[in-house]
Amino acid sequence: WRVPRYVYLVEGDSRFLLDLEHPYFLRELRRTLRKQATDEDIILQEMLPDFEHLWLRDTHNAPYISELVIPLMPRQSAAIAENKQATGAQSKYCHRIVRQQERQQLPGGEWTSLKLYTAIKRQNDIIAGPMRDFVRSIQEQGLIDSWFFVRYVDPDPHLRIRFHASAPQCQDQLLITALAWGRTLVQDALVKRIGVDEYSREVERYGGPLALDAIERVFCASSHIASDILALYSTRQLTCDPIVTAVLSLDLFFETWGLTLEERLYRIQYWVEKDAYKDLFRPLRKLLCEFLAPWDTDDAIEVNRQRELLRNVANAQARTIRATARCIYELATSGDLWQSEDYILSSLAHMHLNRLQEMSQEQEKKAYACWKYTLESILSRQAADDRIVKN
Repeated sequence: WRVPRYVYLVEGDSRFLLDLEHPYFLRELRRTLRKQATDEDIILQEMLPDFEHLWLRDTHNAPYISELVIPLMPRQSAAIAENKQATGAQSKYCHRIVRQQERQQLPGGEWTSLKLYTAIKRQNDIIAGPMRDFVRSIQEQGLIDSWFFVRYVDPDPHLRIRFHASAPQCQDQLLITALAWGRTLVQDALVKRIGVDEYSREVERYGGPLALDAIERVFCASSHIASDILALYSTRQLTCDPIVTAVLSLDLFFETWGLTLEERLYRIQYWVEKDAYKDLFRPLRKLLCEFLAPWDTDDAIEVNRQRELLRNVANAQARTIRATARCIYELATSGDLWQSEDYILSSLAHMHLNRLQEMSQEQEKKAYACWKYTLESILSRQAADDRIVKN
């Protein structure tokens, strides 16, 4: 009703300016509406000021648009805030410039990064099979001491696998061995093509240069967990709904990090829109609660078996996750952490789901929503039991 002529079409953190009196932009709006899910809205924002009222002028007195972006940090829990006050920690958000050698890792150096271009539907099979086998092989040869992978689309879907040489004298051989393996995958028609690229480390995103080595060890732990879980699916040892696996894997990760059930719920509630995906959660409620907090153990033999498989996979990487959590806490206490712990955890959760399931913002939202509702159900059940005991 009375929509202005100039509006922004908003998708996530990007905005596209539309002129609703121009046929091309109307077609673009129509395409966007058609590709949206039936239960999803599109967001239009009025252009303020519009072209007739722009007040910024360049040196030729021509008007132009300027956008000011102000990053906001998420509110932290009272317990965390009190702890920081008690320790006297102060965040150092005025950081030094990251040196090129800290950020840029070229192939054949400390890190070798390989791209495997393959169809999205084939990625899980490669992760669970050839990739997992190759990693085990070069670990046994002593060529690497760490590795991780990430799913990408830019624009073609591919896997980026990063290998960390165990010693300087292994760097050349690691590159040669990785390229030979990639060539075999192409010859076997498992991937369309391969590429070698630099690894640009996201230093600022993960808390700064003092945190990054520990964070990369968690990337490695997360990659082991994801590839082991996908291998269990490929051999039919795991048969539960992938949403259940995603929720339990996230919960085990955060539990191992050292967060209580209440602290986990506190963080996840800010990632989920009100009542989002409740229809998806309801039929899975009992199963999810049994996986995260066993209750009806006598009637859930198969659930118990699959839960133990997943717990064993997570437990194998628990030492690494705990050590990284301690490192992040110590850096935060000393004021040397460039991001909040909450922000780092949200990034780690996002990347863990990236490794565990096909790239999909909707699938990620579903996992977070089901996790939130499961934690709420477990806490409600515990509160009800406490009331019964007291009475």
